[in-house]
Formats: sequence, C-alpha cells, structure tokens
Amino acid sequence: MAKKLGVKLDEKGFVIVDKQQRTNLKGVYAAGDITGGLRQVVTACAEGAIAALSSTEVLGKQYPY
Repeated sequence: MAKKLGVKLDEKGFVIVDKQQRTNLKGVYAAGDITGGLRQVVTACAEGAIAALSSTEVLGKQYPY
C-alpha cells in the first residue's frame, strides 16, 4: 500500500522516515515494524507517539502548542 501511494522504501522494503517519523509525502507518517530498525513493541509505541505529535505540523501547529 505504501509503495502504491508513492512512499519511499529502502532496499528491504521498509518505509523510510526521518526522526519525526515523516515519510517523503507531506502528512504521511510511519512507525513501528514497517520502518525496520528495532522490532520491539516499546519501540513501535514510542515511534507512534512521535508520529502523532509530529502530525500536528500538518494542522498548522507545532508541538508543543
């Protein structure tokens, strides 16, 4: 699905993200196992929190408000 949307993937098929979990597409974030790296529940949860907070920039806000 990510590939069909135009999200950049690495050579292993993982979604490429920056430190705020942003993909190459504005407003599209990724976290957890789909991004490769450490595959642990706690890492996925932390990345999900980062992505959620980072997504506020799409709404015209910057965390913290």
